[in-house]
Amino acid sequence: MFKAVANKSNTPVAVTISKPQRALLRKVHISQPIIMVLVLCCCVFSLFCALSLGAADISFTDVWRSIFPSETTTDTGFVQRIIWELRMPRAILALLVGCGLAISGLILQIVTRNPLADPYLFGISSGASLGVVILIAFTGGIFTVFTPIAAFGRQLGCYGDVNANFWAQTKSAS
Repeated sequence: MFKAVANKSNTPVAVTISKPQRALLRKVHISQPIIMVLVLCCCVFSLFCALSLGAADISFTDVWRSIFPSETTTDTGFVQRIIWELRMPRAILALLVGCGLAISGLILQIVTRNPLADPYLFGISSGASLGVVILIAFTGGIFTVFTPIAAFGRQLGCYGDVNANFWAQTKSAS
């Protein structure tokens, strides 16, 4: 497989790859438009799965007929109501939330230059938990409706603290 060459301080300096492994890596190269089309197809398939799976069994053909109705389509009023009023908003919201989480994770990884970065690295998740704990401690659990607001507010506070510390260190270094 891969062979790492180390110097006297036991830190890796170079990685050597054999010729067959290099040839395999060159063959595996997939262009970016193909990857984008595959990801888009996976998103559409996942959306159709989310629309068809649930308490009421709805087939893929019924989902297709509900989304793209034609003149020859039989009456699927009940199915259309389930899909458009119950499942479609949830599926679209889940898709958008997933996209938002992916982008925020990507930004954290880029900013920290760490492929394993997560919200706990900056203390964002811990700050949100602290906001909820403070709300419950001071109100005795009466205003539990406001827990998401408290979590979001404290998370913004932690983000502001991190930014303030960063700019203070930047100014003191220059």
